[in-house]
Amino acid sequence: MPKGYPGTSAECSIDGCYAKSRAHGLCKIHNGRRHDVYRKDERRNRLYQLKYKITLEEYNQMFVEQNGCCKICSKHQSECKYKLSVDHDHKCCPISEISCGKCIRGLLCNLCNTTVGRFERNPEILNKTVEYIKENNYGKSIKLCQ
Repeated sequence: MPKGYPGTSAECSIDGCYAKSRAHGLCKIHNGRRHDVYRKDERRNRLYQLKYKITLEEYNQMFVEQNGCCKICSKHQSECKYKLSVDHDHKCCPISEISCGKCIRGLLCNLCNTTVGRFERNPEILNKTVEYIKENNYGKSIKLCQ
């Protein structure tokens, strides 16, 4: 019988795996992983369509245009714990958690995305933060508490 049919003694087609093959020439574990990757992409695609009105393909296009980096701090996604977040203007859409798709600004790392969200709600805090840093640290060495 050809490799990959149930009941055969053929091995998994993944190098180094000697488990009995099942569907598609893969063992139970590797066949499950093949489906998990597909389902993960499908979930991400549905999430982006529901929350931001974009497809996973459009997200990936933005990712490539930004060289896989946060649009603000230029940190590469490989340095981040989470995938880059879709940033959109919350003032544009009636329900701030769901975007209309026309107000997407780019992809941001988690830190920059949450920071923008805080400052966007109250821009005066941004001005006060800049002033605070200028007054206390700009051009001076940082004093340590004793």
